[in-house]
Amino acid sequence: MAGTPGNDERILLVEDEDAIHKGTSRLLTSNGCLVFAAASAEEALSIFDPEDGSFQLAFSDAVLPAKSGVELGGQLLVLKPEIGTVLSSGYAGGKSQWSEIGEKGYPVIYKPYTAEKALHSIKENRRNYMSARRKASS
Repeated sequence: MAGTPGNDERILLVEDEDAIHKGTSRLLTSNGCLVFAAASAEEALSIFDPEDGSFQLAFSDAVLPAKSGVELGGQLLVLKPEIGTVLSSGYAGGKSQWSEIGEKGYPVIYKPYTAEKALHSIKENRRNYMSARRKASS
């Protein structure tokens, strides 16, 4: 697929719905990404620390048990300011966290999403990640 992420990009995938979790993981892996999968924000953080935060992107469900994808994104940004975050959601609107998502500027893709949409979101965030890394090293 043209314009895919690839290059062993390290992605922290956080999704509590098993079928979506497995399908997205397969999609990303088949497109050259190294995927570290978690079913909750807590599990994602337990993966993030031992890996020294060496992820370019967190691809997270917006609605998770105990802690939302928005809260997780905020915690990851504190730990690694240049990490990209893409949220996915099955909710089209009316949820209380949409204003917070807008304030934080997280891109959101809606379920069910296509492979093309997911890969495009990752590619766009990779550009942002590389730009942030250049600024951080200046």
